[in-house]
Amino acid sequence: VERGRRHAARMISAFVEGVAQSLLPCSWILVVPAVAVALATRHPGVLVAFSGAVVATAWIAVAGWIVPPVWVAGIALLVGGALWWRLGATYVPVVLVGAGAAWAWQPCVGPELGEALTTAQYDPWAALGGLATFLLGALIVGLAVGLAGGALLDRFGKGPSPKVGAGVAMALGSTMVVGVYPTIASTLARWSTTLWA
Repeated sequence: VERGRRHAARMISAFVEGVAQSLLPCSWILVVPAVAVALATRHPGVLVAFSGAVVATAWIAVAGWIVPPVWVAGIALLVGGALWWRLGATYVPVVLVGAGAAWAWQPCVGPELGEALTTAQYDPWAALGGLATFLLGALIVGLAVGLAGGALLDRFGKGPSPKVGAGVAMALGSTMVVGVYPTIASTLARWSTTLWA
């Protein structure tokens, strides 16, 4: 029973840390696409597919199984954005956008995420719960902002253009393909360190 309580407390801490870090610039690569996806669709399955792609891809990367160069993340975002432009925010485009964002993510490491990242080096399965809970904490903020923004726009009769999210994904992907993103990510990480300290 005590072990279960400690585990639950760690998961709650990881979730809260994810929510807190969603406000930091180092998390924007995950949060901005989440806002865009939720602005474009309220379909629960699509929102879950996006979140699942982020969690699965980040987990695979931190476990060291597949760690592609940043330009590959850019290609995933570009292709996902182009498909999103053409087909709307459906399953395949948002999964590609989620995977690209997760591959490009350079986290600010707090205590709970740090524990998950360390554990992933020697036991990826044990790290999955903490990492997933942290990421869901960060993503839920972006998804909530997007859903609230979409509802507000609908209320005033100006639903969001689904192409805006596609444009955001393609713009992010372009910075990665042309090699500008590492400089942007480094600047965001410095800002985050200042804010988190």
